[in-house]
Amino acid sequence: ADELGNMSVAFLDRTTGANNFLKYSQSEDGGVTFSTPLNIGTVALGGQGTSVMINPIDGSPFVIYHDRANNRLYRAACS
Repeated sequence: ADELGNMSVAFLDRTTGANNFLKYSQSEDGGVTFSTPLNIGTVALGGQGTSVMINPIDGSPFVIYHDRANNRLYRAACS
């Protein structure tokens, strides 16, 4: 959470079958409620782990995630 209590969370939605969807949500009330998750990407079934980073210059969030199938890290912007 930032100094105002704003929180960000990213996760892989594995409920859809063939692919995982990378999703992002935020809270502006200290985690009491969260926004409807935003679909920011599609990840192969081997995807795992997410980490949210906030750009210190403009406050825009982005997510780093690991694609196990290709053994690579990727970055996805949240807008």
